[in-house]
Amino acid sequence: PADKNANVILSGGDLIAGITTGGIWSPVRANVGKATGKWMWEDTIHGGSVRMIGIATASATLASYLGSDAYGYGYFLNDGSVYHNASNPAYGAPGTDGDVFTHMLNMDTLQYQIKKNGTTQGFFSIAPLSGLTVFPATSLYSPNTDTTETNFGATAFIYPQAGYAGVSS
Repeated sequence: PADKNANVILSGGDLIAGITTGGIWSPVRANVGKATGKWMWEDTIHGGSVRMIGIATASATLASYLGSDAYGYGYFLNDGSVYHNASNPAYGAPGTDGDVFTHMLNMDTLQYQIKKNGTTQGFFSIAPLSGLTVFPATSLYSPNTDTTETNFGATAFIYPQAGYAGVSS
């Protein structure tokens, strides 16, 4: 998809995101977003933890980290904090190579939950995004060996969640 920073490289049917040059926050948004309903997807981490995973609207910047503005939320895997509008309260556990993060997005109640390897990291409100279409997103910082592999539901989820459909449904 063209909805990415120019530094992002996609492979594996556009399901694996990496970057060519490190030291530059490089976001990418999925090409399917949701404004209503209950949706899920999973991110598998390959390499280091200097990246963010989360959600963004079409208005979120592609020139900085996920959650640097009011149009996205980014879970910083380096320390487990969640960024929104450049604020970063503590949220959950850091991520490492091989971890699977399950995203559970409820656009009807405006609640967002992330699970690490099946264990909840908590819920938080995404009320500022009410009425907007929200897209799965990731933002990478380290090059080459650090990638994020996303499953939108075209294949079986590692940690399926009752009541949630894959974003690709």
